[in-house]
Amino acid sequence: VQKPRAHMNNFHSKTFNDPIHGQISMPAHCVEIFDTPQFQRLRELKQLGVTHLVFTGATHTRFEHSLGVSYLAGEMIRGIRKKQPELDISDRDVKLIEIAGLCHDLGHGPFSHSFEKWINKDHYFHHEDMSKKMLDYLIDDNAINIDTDDVHFIKELISGDDYSKYNENQWMFQIVANYKNSVDVDKFDYLSRDNYYVGNVGTSFDGWRLMNLSRVVGDNICYHEKQTYNLYQLFSTRYSLFKTVYSHKVGNAIECMIGDAFKLANPYLNIYEMTESAERYQHLTDGILRVCITFPVYHKYN
Repeated sequence: VQKPRAHMNNFHSKTFNDPIHGQISMPAHCVEIFDTPQFQRLRELKQLGVTHLVFTGATHTRFEHSLGVSYLAGEMIRGIRKKQPELDISDRDVKLIEIAGLCHDLGHGPFSHSFEKWINKDHYFHHEDMSKKMLDYLIDDNAINIDTDDVHFIKELISGDDYSKYNENQWMFQIVANYKNSVDVDKFDYLSRDNYYVGNVGTSFDGWRLMNLSRVVGDNICYHEKQTYNLYQLFSTRYSLFKTVYSHKVGNAIECMIGDAFKLANPYLNIYEMTESAERYQHLTDGILRVCITFPVYHKYN
């Protein structure tokens, strides 16, 4: 029997020492969410999948990345609110954008994109769709008090591409997942974090300077013209990481082998079926590979 959740008034903000952003503070409404089994699952999902088998330092997880994105999302919208009070940004806006940043990767599977590549060969799956399902399940399973309209808005912020119906504040959809030009806090965090943990093989950019020199113009987030080279460095870092890390030939070969293992294990472990339900999916982590390896042994002797 599940114990009832404490009321949100019993949750307090927490401060963490992050290797990328330094001291970061998470507000109570974020603490209530990440202090759940569904969110803690992200500790068991490596951010770069199998890359740690090639770049041994790349053992960071979706958990710390999600905290980082939430933190940057909150800092960015607060900065815009301070610079442009005429936008009438509310505390609710700040809260929902922070939660969207926190929950945007809830739906990632084992070994991140490797799992998605494998399962989509025979079975439709998209981690952003699952993130929405996991968010619903997290809220229901832990009795989190949040308005239905707010949950819907958070899901749209996570998707980032379904905002045409909004006549104003479309710029808010460019903070967490920017499908217009790909400049968003998700990339600010994962490019900096990935580059740090693989040994700084890419170039460097200054995400904080981009945020500090941003403002809303014509319902779009725009950056000061003198940040042109900084934006170039952002995409240069992304390109460098793709060339040297994300598409490393050994990493690709390992992904193929793990895909073969999943295919052989699926009839016994019902991996496809686990993606149909958020309740079952929450137990699907990188640990599934160890289950694949040890299952024949347990089956033989039991």
